[in-house]
Amino acid sequence: GFSPVRSVYSSPLLRCRETAAAAIEGIQEGSEREPTHLRIKVEEGLIESINQAWYRSWALPTSDGTWAYQERDSHNRVIRNVDVSTLHPA
Repeated sequence: GFSPVRSVYSSPLLRCRETAAAAIEGIQEGSEREPTHLRIKVEEGLIESINQAWYRSWALPTSDGTWAYQERDSHNRVIRNVDVSTLHPA
């Protein structure tokens, strides 16, 4: 199986903290182990407007803001499908 979740990180934005809280509830409900006391670790750097470089590192030069993983020309024709493993090397 998987290692137990030890941390849940979130942007300080309310919608993100709400999602993190729901994730913790799901983790605890689905766990066969004793309940852990997970807390949300708020990370300022996860705010989209602050961390623009990270988001741009995933974007294609011709990106229209979707996650279609297709490079398109100026007429919106598919030039090629993009190998997602090359978008952001680990």
